[in-house]
Amino acid sequence: MGLGCIVSGILLFILLAQYAGLLPAIFFCVLVSARGDRTATWRSSFVLAAGVTAFGIFLFSWLLGVQIPIIRGV
Repeated sequence: MGLGCIVSGILLFILLAQYAGLLPAIFFCVLVSARGDRTATWRSSFVLAAGVTAFGIFLFSWLLGVQIPIIRGV
């Protein structure tokens, strides 16, 4: 189950980054991947995903200037 969650998270990131933007891509990648840990709860996975998303947006969008929109269509 753990490996499936991690691979699914990576594939989800690829799809969402292209069609939905950086924010949903990072959030759902981390959320799905965190569910691969047997001790993780939904709440802890959500908190982790929110924190990594905030740091990821700051790092990739503002510091590094990666050209992926934060949210597509906005």
